[in-house]
Amino acid sequence: MKKAIRYAGLVLGGLVALLLVMLAAARFLITSEQVRSAVLPLAEKALDREISLGDIDIRLFSGIVLHDLTIRDQQGDVPFLQAGRAMLRYRFWPLLRFRVVVDEILLEQPSLRVVRFADGRFNFSDLLDRQKSEGDRKQRSNGSFSLLISKIRLSDGQVQFVDYRPDPDSAFTLNLTDFNLRADGISLTRRFPFEAELALNQARLAMEGEADPSAGRVRARLRMQDLSLPDFEPYYVKQRPGRIKALKIDSDLAVEGTLEQLQSAGRIALKGLHLSASKPEGKDIAGLDISLDYDMRLDRAAAVAELARGDLMLGGLPVTLQGRIEQLGKKPFIRGRVAATRLDLAGLSKKLPAALLGKLPALNPSGIAHLRLQLEGALDKPKALLKSGEIRLEGVSASAGGLRPQLSGLLTLSGDGLQGEKMELQLGGDRALLDLKGENLFGKPIHINSAIRADRLRLDALSGNRSKTAPVTKSAGGTVKKPLGPFNLPVEAVGTLHAVQAQWRGLLIEELIARYRLKDNIFTLEQLAGKTAEGSFSDTARIDLSQPGLAYRTHIKTSAIQADPLLSVLAPRMAGTVFGAMSLDATLQGRGTRLADLKQHLAGQTDLKIVNGKITGAGLVSGLAGFLDLEQLRVLRFSQVAGHLVIKNGRIQVDGDLAGEQARLAPAGSVGMDGSLDVSLPVRLAPELAAHLAGKDKFSRFLTDSRGWGVLPVRLTGTIKAPRFGLDTAALRGSIQQGVREQLQKKLQEKLLPFKDDGTSRQTSEPSAAQDENDASPDGQSGTEEKLLEGVMKGLFGK
Repeated sequence: MKKAIRYAGLVLGGLVALLLVMLAAARFLITSEQVRSAVLPLAEKALDREISLGDIDIRLFSGIVLHDLTIRDQQGDVPFLQAGRAMLRYRFWPLLRFRVVVDEILLEQPSLRVVRFADGRFNFSDLLDRQKSEGDRKQRSNGSFSLLISKIRLSDGQVQFVDYRPDPDSAFTLNLTDFNLRADGISLTRRFPFEAELALNQARLAMEGEADPSAGRVRARLRMQDLSLPDFEPYYVKQRPGRIKALKIDSDLAVEGTLEQLQSAGRIALKGLHLSASKPEGKDIAGLDISLDYDMRLDRAAAVAELARGDLMLGGLPVTLQGRIEQLGKKPFIRGRVAATRLDLAGLSKKLPAALLGKLPALNPSGIAHLRLQLEGALDKPKALLKSGEIRLEGVSASAGGLRPQLSGLLTLSGDGLQGEKMELQLGGDRALLDLKGENLFGKPIHINSAIRADRLRLDALSGNRSKTAPVTKSAGGTVKKPLGPFNLPVEAVGTLHAVQAQWRGLLIEELIARYRLKDNIFTLEQLAGKTAEGSFSDTARIDLSQPGLAYRTHIKTSAIQADPLLSVLAPRMAGTVFGAMSLDATLQGRGTRLADLKQHLAGQTDLKIVNGKITGAGLVSGLAGFLDLEQLRVLRFSQVAGHLVIKNGRIQVDGDLAGEQARLAPAGSVGMDGSLDVSLPVRLAPELAAHLAGKDKFSRFLTDSRGWGVLPVRLTGTIKAPRFGLDTAALRGSIQQGVREQLQKKLQEKLLPFKDDGTSRQTSEPSAAQDENDASPDGQSGTEEKLLEGVMKGLFGK
């Protein structure tokens, strides 16, 4: 027992002696003078920078404490690193060999100034160059002192980053605070862990991972929150139009690899993007959130970046990205795919800012769209990136011009073109098939070719809502409608329409065919044809959209169309007033859509014929019946109405003829586009009507022709809404002279030429058909005697 106690005492004494020896060695080896004379030169040589120190505290068990440490930059004019307190921890056992080995550095509240010059080099680039030239780390020693740093601690530090690269004349400065760094087991030959965190204004950044200097590899996780991009404006302001007023970035990334080959995966979120418009008339993009979950690889040696997975959330729209970018650093070339499924178009206005949607919200879109795009091409030519793809539409609707068509089907994309076949188009309650082809979609002009086929088509659904008034402008005289146009449409279009049956305001149209063309702002209706109301029609037209108010020309033809069904559609107030088979051949041209423009510029001519019909209850016919006080004329039946109309200088010149059973009318004159009337209306009444008229005081005396038809020259004035009927006194005088002439000629013929060429008596023969049509005129008579008699009559009456 005593022997054990004695051995224990010896061991304890030895330990005490060893401790005393080590304490003596530490006191002997580690003094402030030793540190200044040994450590400072060693550090200055290692860093190639001037170092200054304040007080030095030597602590046996805690290490060497340096106060007011300053490391100047290579030029020595400004501090590179400053620390109010630095601690150098040394290894304990090397003290037995009378050596001080410093392996840990702790810096409290350090301040680091990092500068990047205009040529891209940093104020510490010389240290990196020296390390590369020396290869693996060598032990730095000077006598009894050695620096073999394996641990570094930085707490509550600050980093000032001064960058002359964006603008050599005006440095950009960032101040990082709350900088904390921890690295253990630092080695140039093996991996070691590290942790770092810092604050930039309101943003927090944190990084943790492992570094392997021997292989030049790093594995790290980077987390960032609320980094404000406008703080870095000098780095991007020259690269894009407009200005980023607000944008915060969050990220949680994993990075692994070398500077030459790097892999990264994680999530980046852009919050509250506010981008000002690049043009005064543009709109700001405000409140947009974008996020990307990705997995990518970067190969700098091959100049390739590959995105294996990219899930993009743009606002509330999910988009999938995948592909690669080649020729990085030269002329980047992209090969990739973009896909979006089940895009709800009705919710676009809630998911994306109005500036990105343009005029789309006004169309009130709805339905579902699926998108797949294949991209390939140089990034500096974005319009040429689309190689192929498809867009699938499911019940997609939009409102425009009072219409809301619905489209379903597949659109295939190829380069700058698209094509869709047998797409289902819902127009009102009707179903049609649409073939569509577009080319040069990203250039000017865009080429569009379309064909619509339908078994049944209600044209009322295509007429849209016409209740809205035209745009107006203010003038000295008040408010006037603004003329349409001019339009400059970057589109060339060709289209056809074929409907087996169509309906327009109750009017049934069969075999409706339309062909049109739009080029250089000229719309050409090459054909519009169909069958309706027991007849047919056709039309061609040309409209110049580049002219203010539009300039147009049209040629309309109808053949044997029943007048009442057609007029009931075109002029509902005339429904039930005009009947018969109507044929029309009209050519019109003009400019402008306002009434004042029509009066000034509309011109053309029309040939009109209606056969086997009647006019009943119409305003002018009713007015004529009231003027003559003949109720029989309120229903005016006719075998034919023929007329020739010429439109010029705001008036319509009329020259017509109505051959009726009870009356014949031959209107000649003009109708103004303001409704004014100035028409000569010779009226011939059948004998039975003439007899009724003779018994009235108002027309007790009037002329009759050879067949007993009463002849009454009427003058029509006033307006269409308020017509005025009166006798045409000038025509009446002429009619009297003509009557006297005819009577005298008839008597002379009876006396001088009692017999015709065929031997029959003139007094007993009935008037010929030619005489019926020309009201007993002498035209058509033959023979020398008759011609001689006609010459005598002209000499007497001057006609």
